[in-house]
Formats: sequence, structure tokens, C-alpha cells
Amino acid sequence: MIIARFQFTAESADQFSETGSIFVEQMLDSTDEVIEFCEEFGDSLVDCTVNVNGKIISLMHGVS
Repeated sequence: MIIARFQFTAESADQFSETGSIFVEQMLDSTDEVIEFCEEFGDSLVDCTVNVNGKIISLMHGVS
């Protein structure tokens, strides 16, 4: 399992968080799943970081 932390734009936060928070954490099965989410909802994202084996990695750099 991978812990992903998504930061959404203020305009779109309410679509992804029940509380309207711009930060949402999810446990996902793979980095591929996280990347697919970033590609699909990239217009709504400011940043996405994942914790992989204790290392924090930003996935938004290079995702287009």
C-alpha cells in the first residue's frame, strides 16, 4: 500500500473532500494507481506526494 497526499485547488477541493479541505490522503495499491489519478484529475491538483518505503516523492513534477 502507498499513502498518497493530494493537494487540490481551492476551487475544486469540495469535489474531493467532504469537509472542503484542499488536502486529502488516500491509501492506494500502487504508484501506477496514483499516477493514473494525477493524470485524470491533474487540472484540479496543485501537488501530489507519496510515501514509498519511507521516502516522500512528489509526483506532480513531470505529470502532464
